[in-house]
Amino acid sequence: MENSVISYLKRAQLTKKLETLSRVENQMENANDVEKRAVGFIELVGQFRRDGNEATGDNLESVVSERINSIALELRDGLCNKLKKAVAQLEWPLTANRRKLNMSSSVVAHVKSLFEHIASLQLIYLRNKSVANIDETEIEDDIWGLEAFVEPIVKRFRYHFGGNRKTNRVDKPEWFVSFISDMIKDHSPIIVEILQPVAEIVCASIDTEIRYFFDLLSQFVRSLIRKCIHWRLDKSYKVLESSDALMCHTIDQILPVDNQLRGIYGYAADLGASKHKHSAWPSMIDFFADDEKRRQRWVRADFLNAYKRIETIISEDGAWQTPRNAKPKHSLTKTKASETVGCVPESCNEMLNLVKKISNRFSKLLTPEQSFPFVSNIQLPILNTYRLAVFNQLIEPAKNIKRDPLFHKETIRMLCVGANALLHIGIVLEEWAGEFVYSSIREYQLSTETLSETSRMAILGKSRHIMKNIQTSITDSKYKRDLLKNVVPSVLGRLWRNDKPQSNTVTDSEPTKEHNEDIGNTIEMKPDARGGVFASEVYQLDLVYNKAIKKLADITVFSFRAETSLVLSKTREQLKHHENENGGPAFIFPQRVLKSLSLSLSMFEDQLHPVAVNSVVKNIANGISEFVLSAIIENQVFSEEGAKLLERECQSLYRPFLAFSKRPENRYFRDLKDHVTLLALPKNSLMSLASALQNLFEGHHVHNHDYEVNQMQSMLEDGYHISNISPLDALTVCLQRIELK
Repeated sequence: MENSVISYLKRAQLTKKLETLSRVENQMENANDVEKRAVGFIELVGQFRRDGNEATGDNLESVVSERINSIALELRDGLCNKLKKAVAQLEWPLTANRRKLNMSSSVVAHVKSLFEHIASLQLIYLRNKSVANIDETEIEDDIWGLEAFVEPIVKRFRYHFGGNRKTNRVDKPEWFVSFISDMIKDHSPIIVEILQPVAEIVCASIDTEIRYFFDLLSQFVRSLIRKCIHWRLDKSYKVLESSDALMCHTIDQILPVDNQLRGIYGYAADLGASKHKHSAWPSMIDFFADDEKRRQRWVRADFLNAYKRIETIISEDGAWQTPRNAKPKHSLTKTKASETVGCVPESCNEMLNLVKKISNRFSKLLTPEQSFPFVSNIQLPILNTYRLAVFNQLIEPAKNIKRDPLFHKETIRMLCVGANALLHIGIVLEEWAGEFVYSSIREYQLSTETLSETSRMAILGKSRHIMKNIQTSITDSKYKRDLLKNVVPSVLGRLWRNDKPQSNTVTDSEPTKEHNEDIGNTIEMKPDARGGVFASEVYQLDLVYNKAIKKLADITVFSFRAETSLVLSKTREQLKHHENENGGPAFIFPQRVLKSLSLSLSMFEDQLHPVAVNSVVKNIANGISEFVLSAIIENQVFSEEGAKLLERECQSLYRPFLAFSKRPENRYFRDLKDHVTLLALPKNSLMSLASALQNLFEGHHVHNHDYEVNQMQSMLEDGYHISNISPLDALTVCLQRIELK
């Protein structure tokens, strides 16, 4: 009974409000002062709100809300017409000939009053739409009162850039872009200093469940972007689409102004992207980015433009020259890109600047899905093109090392330039991969690769079924063979091709792929995850870089082997008997060989980045160590004096490497050092060690053999500082002494 009474009273209250609103509507038809009617209506609605929530559970409340909104819209139209006239009295907008507005106090006060009433009506309208369960994203509509300030600018813009005027030139996008930029710059103070405070007061005074905030400057910018920039681009797009140069030039003019709107005016161009397919607050460039076909056309134009530029970069005179006296000095560890930039060729820096410029073009796009094609279809191909140029121009010409003059300066210079460039690019890409824009693209790439792998397996199963049916249904062997020849590549080509993300297949002569003869397709080897979205390119860079380092080391090792081999027969006799035919001091490594080695290492230190120097030095040491072990130590008989000679000569061999390590024998020559240390043991120590090793391997303590081997290994390490040779190899070395033969 009580609930029925309350419901009856609320319905009666709503009915009374409807009657009041009807009287207001009747009065509006007769009255002339729209401002006075608006003030009265706003006060009436405020009174309704103060009476409390009249929810009844039937349609009566929605009828009241609809009646309120109907009146609000009618009053809005009248007030907006008056506001347009008031804005005209401001002499809005500014022009090239009129650089001041009419800011008389009466005109400004009238504009502010009208704008306040319109803003109040819009908030009432939005509140009632929310009550009626209408999408609250309506707040993203244009602010009613702002249209009076936008419309005159739009009319002037379309007059200049929408007809047959001389200013309407498709090859001069900078004209219409600068027009809008100047309009925003000239008129934003009025929006911010005069209208924004009014809007904030209205938003604070209107009692609504949702607290609205009108950012007038952003709304002003958004309206000009939509109604001017996007309108103009839509009108000229067919012409832009037909020309790569025009497309790129137009985008070049738009992007800086887009960044200016964000940086100077705080325009949040990506707001609302999570709720809508396209941003409710579009940037200028979103005309191209939001539409897939336009975005693809943009990517294609940028790629062709970038490809022309990279072709110019790698073919210019001096492309492979480094700045004079470029010699970075710091520790031999992985370093930052800023520390490698001085020792790379000019073309490398220009190429990276080109790639970075491309990232600036897409870094403000809404989603990684929009940005990824710029990485996969422009940046990675450009990096790939440059890497191939480095390989073909600097690395590959030195492939026939034995035919090159020893220590040919130009060959070494080219290899050093190539290694420096490859190292620098890899370091830069790893740094870029950590930036937010690239890490976001990497997450998108990984998610699409997961989906792609699932669909790939589905296609594989389907293709196998198709192939089985084809093979069983065709009896003619020749016809079957011809058909399969055509079907297999097309079906399996789709299998191994990634559209999203596109595969970054390298087509040079580097050994980076595996071939499956059954499939007849090339499958890219899985790259290292290092480098994020650039992982595939970093992987390829490492391969070519290692090839350059190996060639530099091979040149030095080949020279060392050639010079040392000239006296190899004499060396073997000296190691047996420790005698020199001429009666002078015995040498295994002639002084000229060690001096030449020292000069080579010094040359690398001058021309290579320290990280690359460290890699080359390790490779050279490994090559020399392998040569000494195979050509001088293995299968050779040593006297005690000969072993001591070898130990002294190896100390001389280590000396050129002192520039890179305080103990080069421990850092670069551990295996060689262990062999020489064993061979040079005093006779009694050697025989004692050999006896212990022989007992170990002749079957004693069979049940504890593994334990004994481990104990012997520990003894070699602790007693003789030998860690790189197993007990069995140690026994073999000991038996090379003539005393044990």
